[in-house]
Amino acid sequence: QYQRMHGTRAVQKMIECLCTPSQVQLVVNSLRSSVVSLIKDLNGNHVIQRCLHELSYSDKQFVYDAVAANCVEVATHRHGCCVMQRCIDSASEEQKLQLVRQISSNVLLLVQDQFGNYVVQYVLDLPFSTVKVNLIQEF
Repeated sequence: QYQRMHGTRAVQKMIECLCTPSQVQLVVNSLRSSVVSLIKDLNGNHVIQRCLHELSYSDKQFVYDAVAANCVEVATHRHGCCVMQRCIDSASEEQKLQLVRQISSNVLLLVQDQFGNYVVQYVLDLPFSTVKVNLIQEF
C-alpha cells in the first residue's frame, strides 16, 4: 500500500510536467488499458483525476471512452462515483453528453445503488435541461 501510494504520486507529478505531445501520448498509451482499475483503486483514482485536470480535452478522451464503456461499473464504485463526477466537471460539452447518455440509459440501475445514486443526483443538478428530460424519460 505504502509503495503504491508513492508510485501514484510520482505518476501524478509526471502528468503535471508533461511538455511535448509525444510525452503526453506515451502516458496516455500507458494508462489507456488501466483506466477502470485505476479509478477503482484508493490511490490510482488520483492518477486519473490528475489526467482530467492537466490534459487537454482531446488528450483525456481515453478516460471518457473507458468511463462511458464501463458506466455502471464505475458509477457504482466507492471511488468511481467520485471520479465520474470529476469527469463531468472536466468535460467538454461533447464529453459531458457522452457520459450523460450512458448514465441516462442505466439510470434505473444507478438510482438503486448507494454510489450510483450520487452520480444520478449530480447529473440532475447540471444546468442543461436536455439532460434532465433524457433522464426523466427513462423513468
